[in-house]
Amino acid sequence: MDDINQRDINPDGSPTLPPNFANSIGFLLNKAGQLLTAQFERELAPYGLTARNWGILRFIDVNGNRSQQYIGEHLRIDRSTMVTLVDELERMGYVVRLRDQHDRRRYAVTLTEYGERQLRGGLDSIEEKVTKRFLAPISEQSRERLISILISLVVPDDAASSDAG
Repeated sequence: MDDINQRDINPDGSPTLPPNFANSIGFLLNKAGQLLTAQFERELAPYGLTARNWGILRFIDVNGNRSQQYIGEHLRIDRSTMVTLVDELERMGYVVRLRDQHDRRRYAVTLTEYGERQLRGGLDSIEEKVTKRFLAPISEQSRERLISILISLVVPDDAASSDAG
């Protein structure tokens, strides 16, 4: 049993790939995402945040105050989960719900002063730092190519071309 466990670990302590998974694109993409998310969330832990929390904060920071529904649709987060995530962020003091100036029936999720200070005071650089460390084994050219490939997989051609125009 110990021999099998030892064969499953690389000399650097990282796990080896399960047999026949080296050519499984879905498995490899999923594992890369899991590893990157785990590293990212370790860095976010002192702030009490998860990767999803950070994504919402970053979305608001870049796109301005928006409704929960709008944010959820663009980040592909279902409504009930979105409510829970915004409730968490509100409880921690990162955001507040305010009446939408354009539609009084809706509330816009808005960064608080505390949320903005936290973003500017270190949160905004965590993703870049973690990603840079995660991608260190590959060249800058390979990183750029990887980004291009992932964008082409995630963003439909018609959406990418309409954004460009």
